Amino acid sequence: MDPAFIRVQDALDQLTRNIASYKPFLSAESDPTYEPSTDTVTNGSYHGVSQMTNSKPSAADHVQAERTFFNPLSPNGRPLVMTTREPCDAGHKFRTVLDGEVVLSPEFRNWRPNVRIQTEISCEKAADIWMVQIPDTTANLDYRINLYRLEVMQSLLYENPYNMDLREQLIRRYEYLGYPDLASGEAYKILLLVDEVLDESGEYHQQAFSALQIHVSRRAGKTRYAASQFADDQGLRARFTSFKDIKIKIDCQVDEDEVRLWAEKIFLQLTYPMLINNLQACGCLKSAYEFSAQALQRLPHSSGLRKLQTQVLDTIQAKFELRGIPWDANIPVENYPERGVVRREVYPWNEWEPNRCSSESLAILNASMEYMAPDLEVRVAELPVLTFSGERQVRPFSSKESKMVKQLGVFAKRDIPGDELVFTEKSLITANARIHDSFCDACSKLLPDFSEMNGEEQTSCMCEECDEAVFCSLECHDLAQSSYHPALCGTAAESIATDVPATEAADALYSLLLLRVLAMAETKSIHPLGVPEMVFIWGDYNNSPALSTFKPPPMDGAWASHTPKTEEQAHGGFSRTLPWTFKANILAPLNMLERMDVNIFEKSDIYDFWVFNTLYAKFRGTASARQGRDGRPEVGAVHPIWCLANHSCDPNVKWEWDGEMRFWTKKSEERPLWKGKEKRARGGLVKGEEVLSHYCDIDLPVGERREWAAGALGPAGWLPSDCRDHIRLSNHSLASIDAFDVYYEDCPYPWVFCRHENATNTLDLMIELFGRLPVELRSYARNNIALPYIDKLSAESVNDDILLYRTTGLTTYAHEMGHIIDMHGYPANISGGQFSNSITWLAAYEKDVAVATGYSLTAQHENHSEMFVMALYDTNVPGGLQAIEPRYRDIRYQYGPECSFVHREYAYGIRYLSIERYLRNTVLKPGGICTHRWENRFVTLGVEARRTSIS
Repeated sequence: MDPAFIRVQDALDQLTRNIASYKPFLSAESDPTYEPSTDTVTNGSYHGVSQMTNSKPSAADHVQAERTFFNPLSPNGRPLVMTTREPCDAGHKFRTVLDGEVVLSPEFRNWRPNVRIQTEISCEKAADIWMVQIPDTTANLDYRINLYRLEVMQSLLYENPYNMDLREQLIRRYEYLGYPDLASGEAYKILLLVDEVLDESGEYHQQAFSALQIHVSRRAGKTRYAASQFADDQGLRARFTSFKDIKIKIDCQVDEDEVRLWAEKIFLQLTYPMLINNLQACGCLKSAYEFSAQALQRLPHSSGLRKLQTQVLDTIQAKFELRGIPWDANIPVENYPERGVVRREVYPWNEWEPNRCSSESLAILNASMEYMAPDLEVRVAELPVLTFSGERQVRPFSSKESKMVKQLGVFAKRDIPGDELVFTEKSLITANARIHDSFCDACSKLLPDFSEMNGEEQTSCMCEECDEAVFCSLECHDLAQSSYHPALCGTAAESIATDVPATEAADALYSLLLLRVLAMAETKSIHPLGVPEMVFIWGDYNNSPALSTFKPPPMDGAWASHTPKTEEQAHGGFSRTLPWTFKANILAPLNMLERMDVNIFEKSDIYDFWVFNTLYAKFRGTASARQGRDGRPEVGAVHPIWCLANHSCDPNVKWEWDGEMRFWTKKSEERPLWKGKEKRARGGLVKGEEVLSHYCDIDLPVGERREWAAGALGPAGWLPSDCRDHIRLSNHSLASIDAFDVYYEDCPYPWVFCRHENATNTLDLMIELFGRLPVELRSYARNNIALPYIDKLSAESVNDDILLYRTTGLTTYAHEMGHIIDMHGYPANISGGQFSNSITWLAAYEKDVAVATGYSLTAQHENHSEMFVMALYDTNVPGGLQAIEPRYRDIRYQYGPECSFVHREYAYGIRYLSIERYLRNTVLKPGGICTHRWENRFVTLGVEARRTSIS
């Protein structure tokens, strides 16, 4: 290309000035929905920084969705088919379960249907029809339908706990709704049921065998024929040859060999990929690999399982390399990543979570408070919100005041002087991680050394039945016997989580706290979430699933289990902050229940995996622990009333835990003297003053205190891992970064804006400029990151993040977006990866006689980005490029809207080469929808990162 035809610089400057100064880039003429941005967060072209858990609700009108439910009891008493009829799911039918179909009551009560099951007669067609009108938004319809079906599956499974096929259907529902952790638990239970079928000495062999035998007997002839072809026994294979075309169930006895075949060949082959993929989606790669190895031992000829194991190893290798650790195939399996995070929420079907701020709840709590602290009372308090999304640190935008959230707090009922005992609470929800140390089994008080008592009266006592549990007093003995110990007596269930390696010490304490609550539930015959001590504890939940943000995982055919998904995809796009491992959340709870002689199949409605997760969420937000001499936590406890006192870095009470939790009011000389203050705060409490405790050492640096406070005020300190990595590579401190969730009105999902406190680009400017780009173009960017200018370019795009250094204009944003589109915005069969390297682009370049700028000559990918700016301007500004540049035709084959030709490399037809021909109806035009969003990996910082890092 002749350099003389490089575009005239004056004309280029004019073009740049026009784009930069054209304020309504998405003009009213080209985008009727455009509104100039203002300082009012809710009225501008963007929705503003998130200051609530969920984004602004959709403005879509409510619609009437018709669903048809057939009468569950027709005149002849037969069970009838249920169908759903709605635009997004036309023609769907439930799979057949048991002898008949899923049948539902027509009454809807908060999406919790009354379920009736007929198990004797199958039906061929429907009879009476009931019509139910359900007002809803189209955006929410798919989520609600599938949530409804999930709850139906749960109810059916509670009635048929040994039905492996029904359990497999439940897994599919969990997967679709973004709960791979719950799906993993159900998949593991199927493996346990398979073992029960194959082991005649198994405790549940007869129930599991009979359930599978009935299931097989109801299969169509062609299905049983297909299954028989996996048999090694030629006789079994030949027995069903005559049935291979029969589409209904057949009158053929199901013998033991066929049942074993279905267990070994069918359900194992179905279940292992489910378990491995869902564990992988939860970040538990060590367990995923171990189960893949186990699967190949049992099914050595399965090429699918071998491929799946390779995929797991590839993911493990990538994790190590991400941490800067060279991959070595000899790395011990014990060192594989195992700790992940899952959704932390009040599950939609959880009916046990009360309204903690209601008058009824306050009355119950204050009845307990009257006994523990007559001079204190529980009230509703307001706390500053450190996070609104549950994942990232978010600070207020366009407001000088922090947003507040209602939580419970403890307040003084009278004036109380300093150094007065005001609160005493004994809790039985305690844990001792060291089996041979001398602590009271009930309250975890350190027991005296009997050899040093010197004739003093001994108050401790033991359980008369097991001679294992030791109590500090007869009071603790009696409390234990009436609340939890009968379920644990003689079971040695505590040994499952005691004397563990140092790396597992904290998790072991949480597991033992779970054991204590499960024992309480079993002893009192109540639901674990109904244990009085647990009811009002806040689980630091960060999801109340927003239907508008639900993103179903990608599906493979009808279902998703055989397609590995990213952790973000597998969780439906929701945030994940609850630490989770296969051992702590699945294996240990089931082992504990088995030690307590609980039937883990028949009682799954009470001891379900979501129940374990909910209890762990409550523990992790409120539990306190005491370290031993080696620095490891040795005892832990949850004090349900004490944890209602909120945190302050200038607390007005001090506390001590030794069997009982006690509060004393502080004297003035015990209050800290902060920098900038001339005197300490007064001592004691005045009537109506809130009792403020402290969850960490108040002498820690402020940054570390904020990190420890996250458990009570919200999980602050979360950043996208890309933000963290870019900041560290630029040698900046993470403490200097503010992270914001920014919602625009044209997209229900936020973008994260990370800004250094000394960056030249303001948050307002970044939001304004980025928001003026078309929404489909914006959707290809992951994060916006503003850093101080230190001898770098004005801006750059790295891994689909936009990094800004100098004060930015609209052309800079457009240029960097051009790089991202170059990698991802064109059809793969055209671009072959990077469009600017494709023969398509190079042919257009050769046909033109000029480029856009001198910078275009540095590299083809820079040339493409410069041309992308031209195409964006030409598409959106009235008059287009030709109105300001007479020589616009000299670059028309690279950017232009009308240019195409047949290139010799494409013998099969015309290829449209210009940017506008490919992108005019997608990322270049205003309006549209938020079609493409990248996954964000989130990591914690500081103290929390050392405990729950997921990077």
